[in-house]
Parts: sequence; structure tokens; C-alpha cells
Amino acid sequence: MKTKNRHDQPVKLVASSVPRQRRIFDPVMTWLTRVGQAIANAVCSNHEPQVWEKKDRNGTLYWNVYDPATGYSARLASEMEVRIWLERHYTRSFD
Repeated sequence: MKTKNRHDQPVKLVASSVPRQRRIFDPVMTWLTRVGQAIANAVCSNHEPQVWEKKDRNGTLYWNVYDPATGYSARLASEMEVRIWLERHYTRSFD
């Protein structure tokens, strides 16, 4: 917000500093938010395998796989290896 002083020159009005009480509670609120997110993630966790692709420093594409049910993770070189891994770990035989 701008106003003019007695010499008709614009003057910027600066909001007062954040109240001391709010500054004290900001770290507490940040911590509570993080704890809440962690709890929500744990309760709503998905047990399906996770697969994502990345590139290394040289620009070579590789695939990461992660099984949250067992904690197993691997770095695979091709999409075909990912498909094979998924078939071996997640197909059920109905014999």
C-alpha cells in the first residue's frame, strides 16, 4: 500500500514484523506437519511394486524396481528386465 507524505512523495508502508509468538510456533508446526505426513504415508502405503526410470551421469537410462512388501530393490538395465522381474515376482500359478 502506498500513500503520500506531506511533501506529496510516495511512501511505502511496511507491514510490521511477524509477532514473536508466531515465530516461536513455526518450528513446532513444521514438525507436526512432517509427523502427520509420515503417519499418513504409513497408514495409506501401497504394497504394489514401484518402478521408475532414471539416467546416470553419462545419460544412460536405467530402471529401479522396489517391492515395499519385502523391501527388495534393484537397478535394472532395460524395460525387458523389469518385465521379467515383475513376472517372476508377481505372477501366481493356479496349479
